[in-house]
Amino acid sequence: MSQITENISEQCLLAQETTGNWRIVTVLILVVILDISSVFLLGIYGHCCLANKALHPNLKALIFSLTLCFVIRNTLTLIRAARMLIAGIISQQNPCYLLTPRTICGIESLINATPVEVACWTFCIISIERTIATFFYKNYERYKFISFAVICSLIPWAFQAFHVIPSIIRVITGENDAIPYCSSISSKAIDIFVTLGYIVPMAIVDVILSAIILFVNIRAKKYVLLESNNGANYLTAKFQRLENIEATRSITVHCITFLVFYIVNVYIVVFIQNANLTSLPTFALLKEASGLTFPIHGNIHVIIGLALSSKTRQKFINHPLIQIVSCRRNKSYKNSIRYSRRIAPLADQNDYFNAYRKQWT
Repeated sequence: MSQITENISEQCLLAQETTGNWRIVTVLILVVILDISSVFLLGIYGHCCLANKALHPNLKALIFSLTLCFVIRNTLTLIRAARMLIAGIISQQNPCYLLTPRTICGIESLINATPVEVACWTFCIISIERTIATFFYKNYERYKFISFAVICSLIPWAFQAFHVIPSIIRVITGENDAIPYCSSISSKAIDIFVTLGYIVPMAIVDVILSAIILFVNIRAKKYVLLESNNGANYLTAKFQRLENIEATRSITVHCITFLVFYIVNVYIVVFIQNANLTSLPTFALLKEASGLTFPIHGNIHVIIGLALSSKTRQKFINHPLIQIVSCRRNKSYKNSIRYSRRIAPLADQNDYFNAYRKQWT
């Protein structure tokens, strides 16, 4: 009994030495800051994408689903980092507060990894949607299958739940000893090589497919005028081509960025696994450093999206929360809200389209 107590005491001291290390505390604080900023920016960015009328409703639903994946992922890592920091403060009285049951650690690792894998599948669905929009550009703008797009965005979550739930059951029924440091490696709940075997190839295929779609739309843009003599059809085809170019360019860059950050994260994890580190504080420091990849990616994802879409960028700048955070209020934005509530439109959208048809026919 005394030997068991002594072993637990050693584990508690090791946990305090690991999590209480100022280097790890610094990394955890950085994770919290980057996660908070990324969740805030991603939330506003997702709202602006939904409000962007230049994007097809099907695409908007899928982009929102992708953004939601990154929001959920960074929220989960924010909770984990905050929990570790709070435990570090509480452990000043009792170091054993830093010990984590292996079951809890395994479940946390499985849940935190799910949004990343769902994001990869969502990239694949978006590439397919852009392919359909490219081949049927003449009529695609007229068809809106928002419910179907939402269902497609939920399929990856259902697929991941089908795989994660048995893994969670396996973790619950496994050993439940207390470990001094919780991570996806120490919990042994995730086989990184299994996910690496299909996520990276899938992301590479998405990048290649998106690049091909972008090339096709850019090359075909100048031939739109020759394809139709009908004015209304020409406007529809031209608009769809322009949307395809802007949206596909953004998706291609986003997918490349996601692939790069994912490979960097996996490379660090594989390096840690093969390094045979004997010092737990060093192991924990490297593992927490790898955890910075997706918080950084979340912020860069928004920056890239704003850089590649002028309409989304304008809506982002004029968003009320950005106005509040930047301590300024755009007068034109307030006036647009004020007058939009007072002035009724002269006609509905059908009247405008009928006028265009009469003009071009």
